[in-house]
Amino acid sequence: MVEGPASIQFEKVYKSFRGGRDKILRGVDIEFPAGKLTYILGPSGVGKSTIIKHILGLLKPDSGHVGVAGKDMAE
Repeated sequence: MVEGPASIQFEKVYKSFRGGRDKILRGVDIEFPAGKLTYILGPSGVGKSTIIKHILGLLKPDSGHVGVAGKDMAE
């Protein structure tokens, strides 16, 4: 884990689609530190857009916690 304050935190985030058949995020633990530039890289279908949609509050995790600047994005 990253030391120091994190402006975005994912803790054990799970997300699936199509009734659970498409498991996209499987226990994601990520911290994006405040004041740092972070890239999300990977091939098609690994969850990059799904992570961004959770940060924006467009999606809610099936389980786990997404926090942005101390705010729970599921609320």
